[in-house]
Amino acid sequence: MGCLLYVKGGLEHSPYTDLLGSHQWSEICEVFTRDACALLGLSVDSSLAVCVNAGCTALPVLLNIKQVMQQRAVHNMWNTKEELPIEIDLGPSSRYHSIFACPILRQQSTESNPPMRLICGHVISRDALNKLTTSAK
Repeated sequence: MGCLLYVKGGLEHSPYTDLLGSHQWSEICEVFTRDACALLGLSVDSSLAVCVNAGCTALPVLLNIKQVMQQRAVHNMWNTKEELPIEIDLGPSSRYHSIFACPILRQQSTESNPPMRLICGHVISRDALNKLTTSAK
């Protein structure tokens, strides 16, 4: 706010000349973009960049798992399942909160219809669980 006093005489000759530096404007642009994307619920990074970063993070772990599984002669186990034998942590920057959609009713979950985890590990909505239990009776 103090730099507004020097606008008429020129900011170049004021104590606030460092605010005109190009590095300040690039930092302001980054902060503005990050805040605008956060406000709109968008990612700052492109989808392609997120996928490439996730792949580069997970690839060394996957190669290590493959090597260990080949040494222990259990490499066939990975081919028969559709999921990885371990969970790979990609770091906090790759954690997103998605909206759950029930695979049975094809409805998005809400506070009144939250996702429920079954004993087998599957997740369905509360309404679908209620329908399954009433039809089973």
